[in-house]
Amino acid sequence: GSWVRSPRGPPQVRSEKFPLGEVLRAGVDSNFDSNAAVRTRRAMVMTATRSEPAERQADTDGGAILMAAAPSKPGALTLDQVHEVMSQLSRQRPAFHSEADFQHAFAQLLEKMHPNLDVRLEIPYRVIGSSELDPRTVVDLYCSDPDSGAVTAVEFKYRTRRWSGSIGGEDIQLLHHSAADLGRLYFVHDISRLEQWSQADGVMAFVIFLTNEDAYWSGPRRRRPTNDAAFRIHEGVELSGELQWANNSYPANNRTLRGRFPMKWNEYSDLSEHADGQLRGHQMRYVVAAIDG
Repeated sequence: GSWVRSPRGPPQVRSEKFPLGEVLRAGVDSNFDSNAAVRTRRAMVMTATRSEPAERQADTDGGAILMAAAPSKPGALTLDQVHEVMSQLSRQRPAFHSEADFQHAFAQLLEKMHPNLDVRLEIPYRVIGSSELDPRTVVDLYCSDPDSGAVTAVEFKYRTRRWSGSIGGEDIQLLHHSAADLGRLYFVHDISRLEQWSQADGVMAFVIFLTNEDAYWSGPRRRRPTNDAAFRIHEGVELSGELQWANNSYPANNRTLRGRFPMKWNEYSDLSEHADGQLRGHQMRYVVAAIDG
């Protein structure tokens, strides 16, 4: 989700475990018996502790779902569990059509791996306790543990360079977003927004940035001033303190971060075997900013 959104209206409150219903379940596992699986796996998760090893449970189609130990407060998810979801997601979906596709796929798998959580998408910040933000602004994903009361919010960023290919018989054509400086700006704005929210409730939140554009994880090639110099997110840098856009020439874009956010990029997928002949854009990587309230 970008840092400015169009009005979408209040979410529809539904009684199902996962409010997106069968639309989001389609294509994940046609044989998945959600009711039986939730009952079985809820018992497993509720008896786990943070010191116990992760368990693996066979799914009905012969696959395996990684079951991590149930998290405790302050967050419904831990950073390790975010990486676990991304690791398994990379094997199922090496690339996505859009940011919304990425967001929905993550939510589907999260609910499947952690059925004790209530997972919602596109929830207004005002609903989850942040009245200081624009009432139209929504958080991409919000999950809560009804038993412990722990909650976590997640924002997603998916910025791509042009790439096309076929993955599992599905045609994928990634857009060329260009404007990497704005991609960095939006990423930092998401961190800042979640800091405002987590500070009020003292909970965990995450921003996940996935891309096949190496300009994000690589250092600048030329030493010339840029608008986004303070917003660089390549491997090894740390975001912290006051970040000024264009040397403070546009204060509305400036942000001050309370925490310290080291940029540690992770391998996600290699698209080279699926490509239509492009020379670049084969490598997918992601970075996670963990906001600890």
